[in-house]
Amino acid sequence: MIDLHSGLGIVSEPIRIPESVHWFGSVDGRSAIRWNPEILRDICILVKRGQHYVAIKCRDIFIISCYVSPNVPLGEFLDFLDEISEVLEETSGNKVIVSGDFNSWLILWGSSSTNGRGDRVEQWAATHDLRLVNVGNTPTCLRTRGISIVDLTWASPGIIGQISDWQVRDDVETLSDHAYITFNIGGSFSSHRCGKMFRRWNWSKLDLTTFELSLVWACHRDLGVEEQEQLSARDNASWIDRVMEEAADASTPRTGRRLPKKSTYWWNDAIAELRSASIRARRLWQRGKKRRRPSSEIKDLEENYCLKKKELNHAIRKAETAARKELIATIDKDPWGLPYRIVMSRLRQSSPSLSESLELGTLDCLLVKLFPGCTSREVLPLYEDFQWEEDWAVSYRETYHLLLERMVHKAAPGPDGFMATLWKKVTGGMIARVTSCYNSCLKEGIFPEPWKRANLVLIPKAGSKSADLTLPKARPICLLNEIGKTFERIISDRLLDWMRDNPEMDLSENQYGFRKRSTCDTLLRVKAIATDAVNEGGVAIAIGLDIENAFNSLPWRTIRKVLIDKGYPVYLRRIIDSYLSDRFIQYSTIEGRTASRRMEAGVPQGTVLGPLLWNIAFDSVLTTPKEIGCHVICYADDTLIIATADCVQTAAVRAGIQVSLIMREIQRLGLRVAEAKTETVIFHGKVCPDPLPRVSVGKTRISLSKSMKYLGVIVDSRWSFSDHFQYVNEKATKVTRALGRLMPNLRGPDESKRQLYANVVQSIVLYGAPVWCDALVSSKSKQRVFNRIQRILAIRVSAAYRTVSCVAASLLARIPPFFMLAMCRRKVYDARKWRDDWTTQEAKEIILAETLLLERQWKIYLSNPAHYWKHTLEVINPNFEEWIARSHGRLGYHLTQFLTGHGSFGSFLHKIKKRENASCFHCDVLSDTVDHTLRECPAWSVDRIQLRIKFKMADGEPLTLEYVVRKILESQDYWSFFVRSFAARVIRAKEEEERRRRKELSRSPSPV
Repeated sequence: MIDLHSGLGIVSEPIRIPESVHWFGSVDGRSAIRWNPEILRDICILVKRGQHYVAIKCRDIFIISCYVSPNVPLGEFLDFLDEISEVLEETSGNKVIVSGDFNSWLILWGSSSTNGRGDRVEQWAATHDLRLVNVGNTPTCLRTRGISIVDLTWASPGIIGQISDWQVRDDVETLSDHAYITFNIGGSFSSHRCGKMFRRWNWSKLDLTTFELSLVWACHRDLGVEEQEQLSARDNASWIDRVMEEAADASTPRTGRRLPKKSTYWWNDAIAELRSASIRARRLWQRGKKRRRPSSEIKDLEENYCLKKKELNHAIRKAETAARKELIATIDKDPWGLPYRIVMSRLRQSSPSLSESLELGTLDCLLVKLFPGCTSREVLPLYEDFQWEEDWAVSYRETYHLLLERMVHKAAPGPDGFMATLWKKVTGGMIARVTSCYNSCLKEGIFPEPWKRANLVLIPKAGSKSADLTLPKARPICLLNEIGKTFERIISDRLLDWMRDNPEMDLSENQYGFRKRSTCDTLLRVKAIATDAVNEGGVAIAIGLDIENAFNSLPWRTIRKVLIDKGYPVYLRRIIDSYLSDRFIQYSTIEGRTASRRMEAGVPQGTVLGPLLWNIAFDSVLTTPKEIGCHVICYADDTLIIATADCVQTAAVRAGIQVSLIMREIQRLGLRVAEAKTETVIFHGKVCPDPLPRVSVGKTRISLSKSMKYLGVIVDSRWSFSDHFQYVNEKATKVTRALGRLMPNLRGPDESKRQLYANVVQSIVLYGAPVWCDALVSSKSKQRVFNRIQRILAIRVSAAYRTVSCVAASLLARIPPFFMLAMCRRKVYDARKWRDDWTTQEAKEIILAETLLLERQWKIYLSNPAHYWKHTLEVINPNFEEWIARSHGRLGYHLTQFLTGHGSFGSFLHKIKKRENASCFHCDVLSDTVDHTLRECPAWSVDRIQLRIKFKMADGEPLTLEYVVRKILESQDYWSFFVRSFAARVIRAKEEEERRRRKELSRSPSPV
């Protein structure tokens, strides 16, 4: 697609369909559509997937890719046509293209004969008024046993006139029996364009000295401190932005929009030459067949083409392997770099944003939905009697802490282009100017307009689809200037300080979001309420309400009214009034220009002050009068209503009443509940009540279910978490296998980087561990689910053979059993919740104490005689503490074979039926084991002597594997010497001997 500059690719029989927003595949994985956003800037959305087809929509055109095997029965083939007919009926009157491999023959499109499938396809196309786009009689499939035309392109009358240049490409090698087919679609499809860009710099090339000198010069050149203080808030903000821009321009180059790639990452000139040779050989073969040359000549041309194609295929695979090795070699320098982003599908491509891909009308409708307007304009108070007090002023120390000392992440910058990490490099003079600017803003009650202007990023919601297929679903993120966000933090801190001084105005304890509380706090609170009700012989019903576009829909008048009613300080209300006015979002359009839109409501996602204002305004929902046995718990906008009672009917009635009260209050705030998205779950004892009543949510009746997903954890009626564990297993297994591609046994990253990747999987598995820990510890079957994940992960970390057990691989990789890690997390959580005022050092000591206890329990667990894999346990366990705590040594492929006994040893190869016996290659011993290799085999006597000398062993002292482990744990020098001078040499020699033996076996004649 890169070479042909194609925006869409219709693929039949792909090797695999990557999990990407740019790929759409059928259910059977045999047909797909690849969207190349670097070429085609228009957004593509999934319409429907069938067994043998997939349909997408791009602008006003529907594209269907299909493939049906020639081996499927005629009945299944007819079902396939009927399924596509349903899609065509749903898109009736629209522009439709159907393309793919039908494996059907008909003289109409150039086949030498007609079969039953061909007749059915012709009738099907006529029924739906589809026109054949194929031109000429060039075969689309060329095999040694014959040629055929089975790849067809059909189009509806509304699009047929826009299709041009349909051709079978014999000038491009596909390494397949099928040729590429290309055609152009006319119209206003948008390709790559270089429109106006928001300002950006290449911060990796920042000259810090020049940047600092530029700031120092500007701060002493332009204005003195007194003159600076006399500037207005707007002038101060403009001066800071100008000086920062000049300093950035002086110290680092600007960046522009990235252009589409010219070739794939493994392409080189040698492959280009081989491809040209292959194309020439194929053309000669085709011409020879057309001109009816002698069969012997055609056979020679065919063999020459097959040879050239084989050479090309071999060169491509070799280049891909070399490029992959080069990528993996970069992991030691940057574990989160390009290889990690590739396998985790986090590689940022030069694809358009959603706003750049949508038609202007569609984009406008989407933005109206995401950022609703206000029906009436508010008249803001003038605060004529306002008196400034110096106690409210921002101090230099406060600004210094928020800009330089606060932990920051490499988040995307706002419209000014200055990242948070850049502000950590500013000089003291600039911090003083920023402090003066903040004070001017507070005194004048002005939040500068540039700080309220945000770059809009629309993030498509995966797997979501609008009912009318025209309006995609997206999550809006507003990227703001960091200097403005820092000012928001100051205002937020002042609001929190005031609430602490006025506890009667503080937020409800049942609001857990944006309050330095965790989702575990929320889930455990829900669990406690439900468990208490069930233990008393009753039931509990939980109802999760979904508020439509919550954060962007909250009216500003609601926030202002709450602030007045609760008596927040005037100077804070005054600056918040300015903060909640004249806000704009800016975005790139399909035409390549930058547009802006006024915001009239909501607390944008991406702001700092917005979440706190949400909690303040939404607090009235949590203080709504409660029915008997009812509770209301919120995590930001996730509102959960719990109703308890002695019987399920009473609980349902109470739940319905409480839901109506909550919905009335939500509507009073100017928000709306999406009734159809409501989720429910019933908590009960050993016996589920029957029948289960429905619960009223507005005008909708919702059935009670056995489980629901809440805050990322699937909770069920009995708190068994079986569904959650299965969900985690699927998710973690997928990530583990993806990361496993970065951890090959040979020439992979070192052990520390492998441990980092292991932590990625552990974070997925152990999310919410304090909540579900007890359910996991008490169930061996559930532990086995996690053991499967852990075994795959530990084998990759330790570079072990896949036959190694979970217990042994985990010990080598130093990954405790997941159920023990879950217990440790729960204990740390409980200890840290016991007090709220732990210092950082005390919190670290809690973690350290629980980690030591975990290691002690793990050692006891490993001493269980029922555990399989005695070889590894017997050599590691005596040195368990040293092995776990070691800070040196790199566990690799060769050392792991010695520690597990699995690898190139004769006893292991015989066990897995790779050899007829277990004898040693190098001597007459009948069983080649680790112990034999290390202590007895004469082939390694010289290496053994050198090893004894290095370890300073006494005469007669046995050289056992346990002794070797103890010695290599003493120092890096011993570790490196054993691996380099013994383990690696022995294993390589054994592998070479095994390869030689297999070659001899393959050459020897088979017995008659």
